[in-house]
Amino acid sequence: MYNIRDLTLGEYLEKIAEPSFPGPASGSACATAVAMASALVEMSCKASIKKDPQNQMLIDATEKMKKLKAHCLYLADDDMRAFGEVIKGTRKKKEFPDQYEDLLQKATDPLVAILEGCELILVEIQGIQKESYVKVLGDLAGAVYLSEGAAIAVKKAIEVNLTYLSDTAYIKRVRETVERLYDNCSKIKNNVINEMFD
Repeated sequence: MYNIRDLTLGEYLEKIAEPSFPGPASGSACATAVAMASALVEMSCKASIKKDPQNQMLIDATEKMKKLKAHCLYLADDDMRAFGEVIKGTRKKKEFPDQYEDLLQKATDPLVAILEGCELILVEIQGIQKESYVKVLGDLAGAVYLSEGAAIAVKKAIEVNLTYLSDTAYIKRVRETVERLYDNCSKIKNNVINEMFD
């Protein structure tokens, strides 16, 4: 089994285009989008630090984004493997429904973590935008919209997974978490964009 982070971009796109599992699909693509958004914020912080080398907020945000970027690439792998297990488990869903339920929950958890990454990026951008060099605001806006797109897509993927589950406590907990995270992402995104381009 390969790791997504070890592939070239071209190889990764070819793997996404192949309908063979385990292989990267929408969850992995969302995780990668969040990793790219993290990289844009990291770059924006580094460019801004050149103008203000002692700015601790930007220094801290750089480190957070560096860690999130790596974490999201691991989440892309986690999603690929978990989704592959669900595909394999589908054949025995009727025979082993509890096992299938467990596989589907394990495939949903990385999606929730990806949505948490979207929120983290938006929170950081909200904190640093006024500290950032004016020439990187377009890049920060790009990170905002990448995060928003990933949040929309991953929220839908989670909702689809939940329709196949029967564990009501798990469903309730995940729905509440997803609604809170997604609502916060939407709110922050609107605030950031309005402030950025006022």
